[in-house]
Amino acid sequence: MRLSSAAGRAQKAAFINSEAPLSPTPAPWLAPLLDPALDPAFWPPVRVDVASAWWSHVPFAQALVAAAPPATLVELGTHNGVSYLAFLEAVQRLGLATACVAIDTWQGDAQAGAYDETVHAALKALHGARYGGFSRLLRATFDEAVGQFDDGSIDLLHIDGLHTYAAVRHDFETWRPKLSARGVVLFHDTEVRERDFGVWRLWDELRQRYPSFGFLHGFGLGVLAVGAEAPPAVLALCALGEAEQARVRARFEALGARWQALAEATDQRAAHDRAQGVIAALEHARAAAVLEAERTHDALARVQADNARLDAARASAERRANEAKAELAAVLGSTSWRVTAPIRNAKLALARRPQGAVAAMAARAMPVNVSVPAPAEGETRPRLVVVVHEASRTGAPILALDLVRRLEGRYAVLALLLNDGPLLDDFAATASGMVLVRPGDQVALPRVIERVVQSWRPRFAIANSAVTHPAVPPLVDHGVPVVALVHEFSVNLPPRGVLDDLYRRASEVVFPAELVAAASVADYPVLAQRGYHVLPQGQVTLPAAPADADDARATRAKLEARVPAEAFLVIGLGSVIFRKGVDLFVAAATRVRSIAPDQPIHFLWVGHSSVHAADYRAQIDEQILRAGLADDVTLLDEVRDLEPIYGRAGALFLASRLDPLPNICIDAAVRGLPVVGFAAASGMAELLAADARTADLVVPHLDAAAAGERLVQLARSPERRETVAVAMRELAAERFDAERYVGSLVALGEHGSLVVPGEQVAARRRIREAGVFDAELFSGHPVAAEVEDAVIDLYLAGVDAIRPLDRPGIGNRLRRPMRGFHPLRYAEACPDFEARGKEDPLDHFLRAGRPQGPWLHPVLEPAPQAGAGALRVVLHGHFHYPEFVGELLERLRFNRTAVDLVLTTDTDVKAGILRERLASVGRDGVSSRLMPNRGRDIGPFLALLAEGAFDGYDVVGHVHGKKSAQFDPCFGDRWRRFLWEHLIGGRHRMVDTVVAGFEADAKLGLVFAEEPHLNDWDANRTIAETLAERVGCEAPLPINFDFPMGTMFWARRSALRPLLDLNLGWDDYPHEPVAYDGTILHALERLLPFVADKAGFTYATTHVAGSTR
Repeated sequence: MRLSSAAGRAQKAAFINSEAPLSPTPAPWLAPLLDPALDPAFWPPVRVDVASAWWSHVPFAQALVAAAPPATLVELGTHNGVSYLAFLEAVQRLGLATACVAIDTWQGDAQAGAYDETVHAALKALHGARYGGFSRLLRATFDEAVGQFDDGSIDLLHIDGLHTYAAVRHDFETWRPKLSARGVVLFHDTEVRERDFGVWRLWDELRQRYPSFGFLHGFGLGVLAVGAEAPPAVLALCALGEAEQARVRARFEALGARWQALAEATDQRAAHDRAQGVIAALEHARAAAVLEAERTHDALARVQADNARLDAARASAERRANEAKAELAAVLGSTSWRVTAPIRNAKLALARRPQGAVAAMAARAMPVNVSVPAPAEGETRPRLVVVVHEASRTGAPILALDLVRRLEGRYAVLALLLNDGPLLDDFAATASGMVLVRPGDQVALPRVIERVVQSWRPRFAIANSAVTHPAVPPLVDHGVPVVALVHEFSVNLPPRGVLDDLYRRASEVVFPAELVAAASVADYPVLAQRGYHVLPQGQVTLPAAPADADDARATRAKLEARVPAEAFLVIGLGSVIFRKGVDLFVAAATRVRSIAPDQPIHFLWVGHSSVHAADYRAQIDEQILRAGLADDVTLLDEVRDLEPIYGRAGALFLASRLDPLPNICIDAAVRGLPVVGFAAASGMAELLAADARTADLVVPHLDAAAAGERLVQLARSPERRETVAVAMRELAAERFDAERYVGSLVALGEHGSLVVPGEQVAARRRIREAGVFDAELFSGHPVAAEVEDAVIDLYLAGVDAIRPLDRPGIGNRLRRPMRGFHPLRYAEACPDFEARGKEDPLDHFLRAGRPQGPWLHPVLEPAPQAGAGALRVVLHGHFHYPEFVGELLERLRFNRTAVDLVLTTDTDVKAGILRERLASVGRDGVSSRLMPNRGRDIGPFLALLAEGAFDGYDVVGHVHGKKSAQFDPCFGDRWRRFLWEHLIGGRHRMVDTVVAGFEADAKLGLVFAEEPHLNDWDANRTIAETLAERVGCEAPLPINFDFPMGTMFWARRSALRPLLDLNLGWDDYPHEPVAYDGTILHALERLLPFVADKAGFTYATTHVAGSTR
């Protein structure tokens, strides 16, 4: 199942979007160029910092995934991942539910040579950050891995391993049974006929048997349509005539040549930068050596013996030169070759924005092969949607089916399933309507949801399981409040950041236990700000078991045959998989047998053994055999009726490593059956530990021996079992009430239901007619006038999705609709606005006559006539990454204002690079300083402010070489360029504009970029309140406010004076690596407007049309 975030779907354009309207209608010769079907072939690759023979085939790989979306994609032979990342990037951009696996030993072979561990490590870091939610890197030989795949399961197979004829033929024949009826195979190096390469030979044989197409460039790439039902797009390619084949080859070769050249240029540039760095370090060392020589010159002239001292000085200089070279190599290596750590909020910027008008237009053009039934004629019940990630016989889908059954008494329920399974017929029979979006159709999920909303007009939706997260943004975008039920521990849904959209945009988030909520809060701090609910579900009604499962009579017979009549029966329930801890269940049995050999205790595990976990099942069988437990432990397949099991059991052992609140525990509690489990492993253990009567049933985490000892105690003491049984039944009555659970979900959903559609239409009209809505600022991209109404609707739906508006943590789920206006600050501070009502803040502001208040601030836009004024200006730039200083100097050059520079960095080598760049452009008025690597950029700035480095200046600026390495490699670059465009300039002279603003308004104290996002305190309020008290801010800090996000700004020096009262030193700042949030640095960033206000000044923002993020 696809686990990637649904944020950033603006690039998910339909690849066969032949019906997409183009407005205005383009000239005929432009129409082919504007065809969205071409987009995948032009998408840039993720990395161009490695050499590969595959670069020239990247455009075709991405176009192929778009034209023939596979359900499962496997690559044999990945090396540094150029080909595999091309496939993954297409899967992610298109929002496909493709399961992807790359198989390699990452050790090399006789043809490619041996690899060191850095190849795998670099790919693993980049892969985990961007694609870990739907892809995995399997380190194994091809023969070792083949058993992990079912026959007929692979739609696209890329074979690029050892290229000898025998090896590639073996690979093809071994993996051929795994191909589906739609199977397509790619062979690389089909045109290489040197040495012992033999792919060409096999290719010549296979293309006589199957439809095929061959590219001749890039060492050759063969496309083989193996499946009997191969995708039409691939068959069409294979059926081209010779002339058309030549044109296709030439065009893809031309497209691929671009990336081949870029990769080569990047490699050359990196080599050049390394060489330049070495030269700079050597020059630095030479200067030091000369200085040392000058100091000893007189001694050398007087005494020949002093030659030894000079030799020592030279040796010292050479040693320093070598040290400098090593340090430089480390710095430049981390800059040129680093691959970022896993992201917390992969595409954080995009996660904050609703899908804009362009995305909406693209989604409408997406072909939909999914049927959406209409509600029954005459249906009068209100309607809702329940989203289910799959119809398997596992916990979450079973709970979803029970929810649908119970909700059908009040609502007409549409079950929206994102995958099929054995419960599909049950959902169809229970719900008023059902829509199934199979993995191959999920690229069109937003379009399906649009049809669902149009047809059903649901009051709200319940997204059952975090795995349904791709459905949340399109539901919210269409104005449907979403109650998200998160049953999973966040660690089981990698990579970190994949649930950003769900946690930011769902109206309500519900966890089954505090333990589960705490895990998500640790990975997603926004949850602590926005709030969530903990509601344990009730006992569910189980669906009918499979026809081939044992019935009650057969189950009793097996129990009688395997379990001695006098034995105390310990049961475990669930699939035989690692997470369920069946090995720990057996380990507990081992402990029981060692400490109570004469006590008749039998262990019974009931659950299905999947072929996907066959290795694990084999290990369990071996564990039982080697421990001598064949007579004491029984593994039983799924049964139709669990009542005989529960009726015979003496205790349930919840051996799961992580299991939020499994239904079996609720069933056991209702029956008064003792449950033994591991601390910090489940919500059930959390509940048991809270009651003195059951606390001892919770043993240390994964301590199977301790669990065995508890089970022996229960087996030996009927009195103890009776006490526990009473406690368990009381727990069930108090916590596990299914009707109460459903009622709570309904209350949450109804609370977030939409405003009356007529009111929304009127609000949209008033906002549009006022002419203040900035569609580009809100959406993050240019918007055509004819679709502005759609963008306003997205804004209104976004506000509705985060109600009530008087709570923290909701700002980062909305973007700014109007320059100089903060809608949530208005909702919080305007006395005439009801934050818990249904009105929209912007609409209310307009109808109220645009009242003045803290929700408004001035906006400085480019002033072409602005020039050098009388104010004295200095700009501080901190450069942990010195390579960015050239860009800053170039942007400054466009301005007329005289700006002195104070640059800081943290090593001598970086300082040398800064001086070299400054010298190359002849920049005067610059001083530079070395600072400790503490406090990021704000620590050096405050240190300079405290020591008087800015005395004598009227206006002080602060920028830094932002990189944000914990996110997407491009994230920091986009943010830095956005801020520098607004504060320094590029297309406009923004320094001149800012300084003119200070000259025109003596009360203006702080200027920063107009930020589209509406962040609030996040996890920094407590720290900020302490700092605010120290600088003398007496008024309570508001929930919503504007601040220089990214900590880049211009300020009147006197407006910063209160910061000096903090008396901060280097030890006040956290050590690197600094946390993503919740530090003094993040609090200082947010406190700046309040500091300026304390000093008696106001703030303004800058805005440059066409520059947003």
